[in-house]
Amino acid sequence: MSSRFSYGHNPYSTGHVISTVRALMRTDGLDVSLTAIARGCGTTRAFLYSNWKTASALHLRALRAELAQAFVTAQRACPSDGTVAGITAHLTEVVRTVRRHPTTAAVARSSPEVFSAAYTAATGPLTQDAVERIGDLLHPLHPHGGIWGDSELGSRPWKILWIARPAALCPDAVGDRCREDTLDNAFAELLRDLLAPWAPPHGDDGGPPTEPAWTGRNGSVPGPGKHGPRPAPGVRHTITGGSSPDAMRQAKRSRPPGQRPLSTPASGRQAGRGQVFRFAFCNQRHVPEEAAARLTAVGTR
Repeated sequence: MSSRFSYGHNPYSTGHVISTVRALMRTDGLDVSLTAIARGCGTTRAFLYSNWKTASALHLRALRAELAQAFVTAQRACPSDGTVAGITAHLTEVVRTVRRHPTTAAVARSSPEVFSAAYTAATGPLTQDAVERIGDLLHPLHPHGGIWGDSELGSRPWKILWIARPAALCPDAVGDRCREDTLDNAFAELLRDLLAPWAPPHGDDGGPPTEPAWTGRNGSVPGPGKHGPRPAPGVRHTITGGSSPDAMRQAKRSRPPGQRPLSTPASGRQAGRGQVFRFAFCNQRHVPEEAAARLTAVGTR
């Protein structure tokens, strides 16, 4: 007898047995018996019993294979690009694939009680498989550790599975375009809400990011800490504290005639710090006058 892990047309191979079970379950659901499987495989019940003991074990293997295939099919139809929008579209395609699969309808017909229990199942190999596959998709949202590096992100796979099951385990909606669109849109909206903390600041519409209200000369934005603003990516931060003749001349030219400076520091050194902070770190096109005054006050402390 060949190895049970070999694949091919060998009637005793695991691949052949599971493929047969998957084909039978698409019409008979969980009513497929060991006798029917043995007849379809060209083997005996004794062989199936010696390797898998029960028909339920084969059903589970077949369902796990179908779930894996649903993710593969969705990856071909709508691959995920690692963004919130891409993950949402990909998982929506997975939900649609599971809902339209003939095995889903067959299980609902053959075992309605078991099918209803699947809506709220908290444990089990099939549930664990789904959670792990969803977690793999969420990994790009936190590259340093994935769901294991972010406890909040780590709670999302189970929540996503919870909202996905009502939309995926609804074979009655297949063929009704309006119902299917309603299920898909509701799932996608809930999923976007769950993943909102990891969405880009400008949203998922692919548009340009909104320019910050306070922009530095080299693209920096004000940030916390005593070191001042954070430079933009790829730009060296060359602004330093201290007096700057250029900044002072620019400040003098920018004031309307007769207007006093926004602040009157106690020393010339403080005046230099304040003017550098205001006119070097801040872009006058985007900073209101009163906001610039507050920044100047901060810079002179």
